[in-house]
Amino acid sequence: MLGNILEITSLQNSIIKDLVKTLEGKNKNKTDVFICEGEFFLKSAFENNWEVQTLIINSSISFNSEITKIIDDCILKNVRIIAVNNKILTKLSNNKNPQNLIFTAKKKTFLYSDLKNKNIYLAVDGVMDPGNLGSIFRTINAFGVDVCILVGNTVDQYKKDVVRASMGSLFNLKIIKTNFGDFKRWVCQNSIKLYGTDLRSKNNYFNEDWKFPLCLVLGNENNGISEDMKNLCYKTIFIKTKNNESLNLSVANGIILSEIYRKYPI
Repeated sequence: MLGNILEITSLQNSIIKDLVKTLEGKNKNKTDVFICEGEFFLKSAFENNWEVQTLIINSSISFNSEITKIIDDCILKNVRIIAVNNKILTKLSNNKNPQNLIFTAKKKTFLYSDLKNKNIYLAVDGVMDPGNLGSIFRTINAFGVDVCILVGNTVDQYKKDVVRASMGSLFNLKIIKTNFGDFKRWVCQNSIKLYGTDLRSKNNYFNEDWKFPLCLVLGNENNGISEDMKNLCYKTIFIKTKNNESLNLSVANGIILSEIYRKYPI
């Protein structure tokens, strides 16, 4: 033990084995935590009051003022601190060029009852690509939308590639994992106007007279929003493009949100 830091040098250490299982989603005893990496992510977690449980740092780096402050903050928050070599860090990161700092945080579960009245919400219906979902988180965070509802078999928000693509935005959001029935109930009880993206729609988003409170719905990368979701929508909308090509979900999301805020700077 180096002060408040535990130094581990072997991949066979039980703590490291436990962390690797958590990274791979195979740790049945740690289903409530997930792994992130990078100083920016850690700062975002602390700023938004997420519970950080373990900090893993590269034992070969120099402890400059920034790293020292991070360690001091972790000590104050009773975070377990572990120093490891590059081999262990690479294993935990699952990345050839890992950052010098990795941490585990406790997952948060948000309910519909946690949502305050908002003008704009976002929902995704069956989005399967982790990079797409993480980028969507990043985009809505940029526009000040802090609620994202994951409907149906949408990819889990805590998968490492989702977290990585979110660039820390995950920690700023209230994310609800739900089924279609509960989502429909919430929409109806709160008089939410659903606007679903649909390539076959006749309504160009640019001409829309938006009604609030609204929820923009993005669909599966290949099949779009489900028929049940279409039937629930107040309107379906599309983005007119020159070559009739479908856009990346996060790009489409950003275009539509930008237009909403242009017309209604709320």
